[in-house]
Amino acid sequence: MKKNIEIGQRFRSCNSGLHAVWVVDRLMSSPGNITHVTIVREGAPADSKTFSAVALQDQSRFEPVPSAG
Repeated sequence: MKKNIEIGQRFRSCNSGLHAVWVVDRLMSSPGNITHVTIVREGAPADSKTFSAVALQDQSRFEPVPSAG
């Protein structure tokens, strides 16, 4: 079972050569009860993307970044 995604949670992009870290900025529910997530690139908040929560949890695309605490 997938964990819930939370605002502030960090993910690393797995399929780009940049290995950018992305931070969850916003959660949205669309018709049909599908959750979408807007992420912003750490250090460049003007760079944002929106994915379904399922896509963000696909570990072939993103991996969670453990929290420092």
